[in-house]
Amino acid sequence: MRDRLFPLLENLVRDRTVTAWVGCNDELAEECLDFLRIREIAVPQEVSVVGFDDSYDSIIQKLTSYNFNGEAYMNAVISHVLHYRVGAAPAKPVEPIEIDGFIVERQTTGKARM
Repeated sequence: MRDRLFPLLENLVRDRTVTAWVGCNDELAEECLDFLRIREIAVPQEVSVVGFDDSYDSIIQKLTSYNFNGEAYMNAVISHVLHYRVGAAPAKPVEPIEIDGFIVERQTTGKARM
């Protein structure tokens, strides 16, 4: 992943208007943290980094991460499975399901530089 990711991040570092990086998951955000550490770019003083999943590794890395509400997520999945009808076209388009969650703030976010 680093072979493809790090050259992209080099370009991102050059843009001083970017104050936060949000990874699509904690693994990607942790790679970004490694990149910033290697380049000696201060987190969160120079740029904030956030991930998604609130994984165990995010706790160790002190990565701010979005935590999906596990109970609401499981209820939505179970409801979908229990109400699925094989071969029947839905009477109306399937609506997206919103699952609440929360930000677990750790040490990788701070006030944006001016």
